[in-house]
Amino acid sequence: MDDSTNWITAASPITNDLADKFPTLEQSINGFNFLRAQGQMTVYLLKDGIIRATYNEADRALLATGMYSTNIVSVSPSGLAYIPKGVMILPEGTLIKNMKTGTVGLIDGPTRLVNFSPTSMVLNLPEPRELSNFSLIGYQDQESLAPYKVLCDGQRYVVANSLLYPIELAGAKNLPGVSTLLSDASCALLTTTDIAFGQYVGERTIDPKTKKKNLKAYKISKGKRYPFKTLAEYKKENLTGAPLIWVDQAFLKNLPLGKEIGSAPVNPIPDPKPTPRPKLYTVSAGDSLISIASKFKTTVSKIMLLNNLANADRISVGQILKLP
Repeated sequence: MDDSTNWITAASPITNDLADKFPTLEQSINGFNFLRAQGQMTVYLLKDGIIRATYNEADRALLATGMYSTNIVSVSPSGLAYIPKGVMILPEGTLIKNMKTGTVGLIDGPTRLVNFSPTSMVLNLPEPRELSNFSLIGYQDQESLAPYKVLCDGQRYVVANSLLYPIELAGAKNLPGVSTLLSDASCALLTTTDIAFGQYVGERTIDPKTKKKNLKAYKISKGKRYPFKTLAEYKKENLTGAPLIWVDQAFLKNLPLGKEIGSAPVNPIPDPKPTPRPKLYTVSAGDSLISIASKFKTTVSKIMLLNNLANADRISVGQILKLP
């Protein structure tokens, strides 16, 4: 009976002979199946009580992980319509590009999309699949990929040179930003290394004029990179920690630069001891009150007041003047 409005909620008992007269499906619907309505092309994934359209056979191979049978169960159109329908589903770990906005992202869950931004870490990933806004309408839970850290299966990693380096929580706190939690399928796309990431990174550059290779070491602390004056200064400090890891410019660009480590302290040059000002001054040939005031950084009026002078022009050689 195709018309579900006439269905009843309570099952009616029938005899075995009568039951044998009804056609039966070769496959059972257990709540995690691929379904297709008779006469239609779209294949749906039935999971968690809803059906969502799948994109192609390659996607279904990934979506079928843990499925008892991957065969497509054919059902009546009305029977399929009775099941709640969601939006299109894509496999976790699929790299996509929005055809309208140009945004590249990673499908990381049934409704989760992790987008790449100008400050996101750099990863080696396959070419993204270009999809329309309509195909991505079900992925409203969106966030941007962090610049440095990801969390895979409970382990924190720092991404540098497109590799995932394991790092302890204390070390991860020195890098800015949060750790982006990724699904197992997304993490499987990434390449990990056993080399531990510590506090020290290095930069290799080549002088465009001399073609000489320059090496620079940094210490990462509290969200900044602090350059060492020399590599010797770095080696002197890092005696027991994780070794320095050479990183590319993509890693360094999001780390603000701090003060140089190992620079010799600049001691301020003390001012020379000022010559004490004399209390008395004997007028010499060529002196005037203006020249005397200028010499001892005072004013004519102060000298006149202190010496009871009525006329600034009437001073004589050998005369003794009091100074303020």
